[in-house]
Amino acid sequence: MERVHRVGLLLFCSLLPGARLSPPPLAQSAYVWQRARGAALEEAVASAPPALTSLVWLAAELDPRARPSLATFSLDGARSSGRPVGLALRVHTLPRASLESPTPPGEVLDALDGVLERARAAGLSPLELQLDLDCPTRGLANYAAWLPTLAARAGEVPLTITALPAWLGSPSFGRLARASAGFVLQVHSLELDAPAGLFDAARARAAVTRAARVGVSFRVALPTHGYQIGVDRARGLVDVRAEDGDVDRDLAFSARDALVDPVELAGFVRWLARARPREVVGVEWFRLPTRDDRRNVTMDGLARLTAGLAPAARLRATSRRDDDGAVTVELTNDGDAPSRAASVEVTGRGGAIATFDAFDARATRDGERVVFETAGLGPGAARPLGWVRADGGVEVRLDVR
Repeated sequence: MERVHRVGLLLFCSLLPGARLSPPPLAQSAYVWQRARGAALEEAVASAPPALTSLVWLAAELDPRARPSLATFSLDGARSSGRPVGLALRVHTLPRASLESPTPPGEVLDALDGVLERARAAGLSPLELQLDLDCPTRGLANYAAWLPTLAARAGEVPLTITALPAWLGSPSFGRLARASAGFVLQVHSLELDAPAGLFDAARARAAVTRAARVGVSFRVALPTHGYQIGVDRARGLVDVRAEDGDVDRDLAFSARDALVDPVELAGFVRWLARARPREVVGVEWFRLPTRDDRRNVTMDGLARLTAGLAPAARLRATSRRDDDGAVTVELTNDGDAPSRAASVEVTGRGGAIATFDAFDARATRDGERVVFETAGLGPGAARPLGWVRADGGVEVRLDVR
């Protein structure tokens, strides 16, 4: 009887005003941000995890510095995806004169009109039109003044915006957020001078908590992907790669990987699920992976993240003797997340290594051993590092940094 009373008391307390209730399940979506749209993307859309209740497709990109300034992307696969669709308009930093204008630039209005016209032509009824504008914090007051005009132009399609943590300290941000139909807070960033990484859970929690004080419903954008960065300090050059290839292998460049720690990211998702502010209504994953992605999780990895579980890289170093007697050393990632840089130490068994050479790695001799150093490896990928010659065979040891 005592136990029944306790259960009844707990139930009664949970119904009191101000009682903390478990938040409803997070709505989850993913960005279809790939510019190249072919078979790999079609496969990805068809196999997206069931937890993703919608997809946000990059529809157009406006860059005043480019020629032509507006790029558009096919929406053919959006209608057949089987999921509700949002559309995104990416706008790079506008000229200063445009940012200082109290009315929205004509090129932005034209781009917005073009996205909506193409959506109608494709038979789409978008859940939202998401405006991803690179706006310096000092320009937020004017940006807020533009939104009523932009929202009216969007008509029945809700106009949402993306936002950065740096904006939260601006007195204009509240006005901007309230003028929109909601916002997406991007809590990951690529900082060239920061330690390798894209996401810090403590900073993300602080940003989410601060953003909630505005009192407007919002979603949180979280990264699934990484970058490879090449920096030449002497010439001030930077080469950043996400979807395509490696950085310039000019010897003047120093390359490093900027990746997400999957364990830290999964822990943040669990925090959102159990203790997020009520203003947080969903997660937007950036971006939907394809089989061609080298620095993204696999689709199984994304499914794990949606459940608050961590995908992982699983590196394996192997060696095989070729017909000419040389031993080829290879690195394989059997996991569902990209790996960080690694080194593979090769030691002669019963004798020193006579000669060696590298393929897609840097090889150095250190006494009786040869060390191959290589950049990160995408999930499911294999990379031959180089070859060695040793009369008695070799022993291979893997070290992941």
